[in-house]
Order: sequence, then C-alpha cells, then structure tokens
Amino acid sequence: MFLKSFASSSSSFTRTTLRSARVFQRCYSAAVSDNMRNQFLVVVHDQTDAGAFDRRLAVRPVHLIGAKKLKESGTLQFGGPILTDHSESGKMRGSALIVRAESEEAVKKIIEG
Repeated sequence: MFLKSFASSSSSFTRTTLRSARVFQRCYSAAVSDNMRNQFLVVVHDQTDAGAFDRRLAVRPVHLIGAKKLKESGTLQFGGPILTDHSESGKMRGSALIVRAESEEAVKKIIEG
C-alpha cells in the first residue's frame, strides 16, 4: 500500500491523496476482478477560501454527469462527499473515491480531467 499527494490544478481543491486500495478489495466482496487495472483510494480536500463552496456548487451538475459516465464504465467504483459532520447541517469539505485505473498517472488525469 502506498500514499501519495499531488496538487490538483482545479481551483476547487487543495490537495488530492491517492492510496492503493488493494487492501480494501479483500473486504469488499462485490469487487470486480480486473487484472488490467488497480484500485486507488482518492481523497480530495476542498479549498477553504470564501468562494470555494460556491465554485464547488457551480461545477456540481457537470461533475455528476462525468461521475455517472465513469461509474458506468467501471472506472469509478465508489464516490461521495466528505462532510464536516454527520448531521443534516454537515457541509461538504472534500470527496472520497475508489477509482480503477492502470496507473497513478491515469488516476491523476481522471481527477483533473
């Protein structure tokens, strides 16, 4: 297992973390066997400036269309927001994803794409 961070070129995110998700595959019985691609756990932290949340909401409709296409292709295994807390008032502060890709570089292209 490895953990790496890279700076995203997107203006809505501060840092993206990739982690090999192979250890999670053993715990996830519905995991699809695909010898050509690896699973990566991706954690994306939102920026914290005054306009960050508005930028996130502005791109959300297009983001969800792209996420649906990635899900249908089998590239996106799981994805969702990271919240400040688990109450109804919890605000989005990032995202967590499990992505299938050939390499770390391929994951970066997907995330920045």
